[in-house]
Amino acid sequence: MNLKFRFGWLVGTVLVMAACSTTQNGVRRGVASKGESSPFDSKEARELSDLELAKFASAGPFNAKNARLITDNFESYESKLNIVKNAKTSLRMVYYIFSDDHTSSELTNAIVAAATRGVKVTLLVDFLTNYGRIDLFKYMKEKGGRNLEVYFYGLPAQDVLKNAIYQTIPCPDQAVSNENNACAQAKQPMVDQIYANSKTTWFSRMYLSGLYGKNPDLLKISIGLGGQVKPEVVKGKYAALTKDDKTKLKGMPKLYVRAKSGGDLGAKMKLNTVLSAQGTPLVDMMNTLTGITSISLGTNKDSQHMTDYTHHKLMVADGTRFQMGGRNVEDSYHTDGVAQKYTFMDTDYYAETPEAQQIEASFDRLVQFKNSNGGLVGSMDEVEALVPNEYDINTIPFQMALQSCMQGAALNIEECVNTQIIKMQGYQSMSARLAAVAKTNKSNIAKMGEIRRKSEKAAKFNWREADGKSPFSLADDSVKDPQAQVYYLENISFKKDDAKLKRIYGSEIGKENSSGKGIHAAWIRGIENTCAVAAKGKTRKRIVLHSAYFLLPSGLTKAIGKTLDGTWNCSNVDIQIITNSFGTTDLNVLNVFARYQLASLFKFDFASKWNNKKATLKYSEYLPLVGTYDGSKKEMQARGIKNDNKSLHTKISVLGDDIIIGSANADVRSYFMDTNNAVMIRNAPNLVADYLAFLNRTQGPPQNSSTKFWDMDGAYMVTEQNEQIIFPYASITPELMHKQNEVIVSQMQKYWDAEEKHLDATKRGQLQITITALGKKIQDATDAILKSDSSMNNDKLEEIANTFDDTWKAL
Repeated sequence: MNLKFRFGWLVGTVLVMAACSTTQNGVRRGVASKGESSPFDSKEARELSDLELAKFASAGPFNAKNARLITDNFESYESKLNIVKNAKTSLRMVYYIFSDDHTSSELTNAIVAAATRGVKVTLLVDFLTNYGRIDLFKYMKEKGGRNLEVYFYGLPAQDVLKNAIYQTIPCPDQAVSNENNACAQAKQPMVDQIYANSKTTWFSRMYLSGLYGKNPDLLKISIGLGGQVKPEVVKGKYAALTKDDKTKLKGMPKLYVRAKSGGDLGAKMKLNTVLSAQGTPLVDMMNTLTGITSISLGTNKDSQHMTDYTHHKLMVADGTRFQMGGRNVEDSYHTDGVAQKYTFMDTDYYAETPEAQQIEASFDRLVQFKNSNGGLVGSMDEVEALVPNEYDINTIPFQMALQSCMQGAALNIEECVNTQIIKMQGYQSMSARLAAVAKTNKSNIAKMGEIRRKSEKAAKFNWREADGKSPFSLADDSVKDPQAQVYYLENISFKKDDAKLKRIYGSEIGKENSSGKGIHAAWIRGIENTCAVAAKGKTRKRIVLHSAYFLLPSGLTKAIGKTLDGTWNCSNVDIQIITNSFGTTDLNVLNVFARYQLASLFKFDFASKWNNKKATLKYSEYLPLVGTYDGSKKEMQARGIKNDNKSLHTKISVLGDDIIIGSANADVRSYFMDTNNAVMIRNAPNLVADYLAFLNRTQGPPQNSSTKFWDMDGAYMVTEQNEQIIFPYASITPELMHKQNEVIVSQMQKYWDAEEKHLDATKRGQLQITITALGKKIQDATDAILKSDSSMNNDKLEEIANTFDDTWKAL
């Protein structure tokens, strides 16, 4: 994740405090239904019945026609474009990323054209991810007219809105010292009254725009001017603390939140003891920060899950055909070598069936999802009312207008600013911004002819047959496996059969389905089913987890553990994990922490090697085609290999004769936080055989494939001396892991240096220590789950997941 902005000291402190307020510290996110049996209760592997799978599904089962896996990027794009152009009555779409580059612009114009010819178009996108492109969606809505509606997933709910108000109103004069938490106690009823009357204030809307737009200037102004915070006062109090007091201060926000949440009596007692035992400077600093920030309000779960995304990828037209998978709407997913940084290798699934109406109903349910505290999914009008982007787009003119109004001592600052801003140099009106969107679209589309010609002439990259002429899969996979049944699965934040759509936060191990995690419920039972079928039929079966990001959540960790320790008879099962290496992923911090889990997994596997019921385990990483990993650029060109960056983005699982294709990664975020969708195709041995053969072809030597595979039970690492080393996970020591961390931090430094984010030696050392400490927590949690004899709750891994997520965002 590329954060190209810097916060001042005060804003940094405030946001750190806010982040601390959202740490869950053992709070269970999942709400399990009573009486639901855990898949881990059984001692023997059980088959998965169609009836049970139907309970996990949001739609299906159904037969599909003209069904195919689409492994080439541009073919996937052309298929989406054809769906849009041929839509007759309705078009529904949901995407995590909807960009404004070449292919996205052409698709945008096709969507607008569909709406103008009478097609009812509904688009749902993730709000936090796409906030910077709000004007694009305003353009679409304006051009598409009343037939085109855009909705956003992740709008601020009640608690988030209250937090914004809290941080942007001043302490009353009588409570400004905040002695005995007077400021916080005075602010909270003011927040409740403001929210009840209008939900927002001018400064709170400014704050939210700065937060979602990653705009530090708006954050500084909203907190400093709205909350009347004086940075020099806060900084002075912090400077007055001793080194010991500063160390103690780091842990106090978490303790404060636990104490104020009302459910932790021990934390209340400890907080009172700590504060009473400390000197005046630390207590004064703590009181000041709790007065400025909203940590006493940050115990609501909506704040804790503010960064939950909709990670769905779906297009469905006329209730008769749909396409979904791992690809977002962006050049890096739709072209080969056009995007600036990565070309993602991905897989979509296209099918035709009248049962697509069921998928439409599931989409509509997601669009209608409202939290009990409001927010989450909203229209463009709601975005304008809560988080307008006017000042985010016009930050410099806004600052000039604000300065002018303050010098003139305007009685109504908001009214004055809105009057003056349009007079400032550089101001972009709404009509000008929409015209700019139209101009960008036109420019992007003008280049599509060249992109299309190159894409049609080029040998389709490694997701195709060696000759590059024909698709890897048949034109109609449903002919090959006519008996196959398709189930549409989702991970959502509510129970799909709940009329009120009450929000569920995260999940609970063994209770995935009742937590809204239909994909993971099917995943876990599918692994168990593979073992049961293989044991019964006495034929070998394969489980392949082919995933861009790999950091197993608790349920999948436990399921894999049962295949390795002989609890389930998996003697006829081979398991392969295929994921990105540190050199190919676009989220290398995930690989940093995943190593610790893999070390536990392979040590557990090694300890069970004499068990005659265990499955075999194999781990593979993709390697990049650049630099020391795979020869020089000149050598690669001589062998006819393109020198571009390819990163795995596919999310496919082969489970015996079944296959899951979708948007959910084999990681913690896909399980606890984001929405996701997938199809599980049951009883499709021919499709599975084709896909396995395809995987085998991609694992050839570099001269025969555009992506090299490295099969191993260890992590591939290039040292600072350009030595290529494999670290076997089963025998890796803490010392060797720490040595790897030194190399990793050094490699990260290169990326940071390129973005002018220099780290001195002290900070580098601190980062290495942090990685080791957090990695050890992940390792301990993994060990506990693998070695547990019965179903265990996931409080411990949830704590690790929260810590990991905070670290992921920070890095």
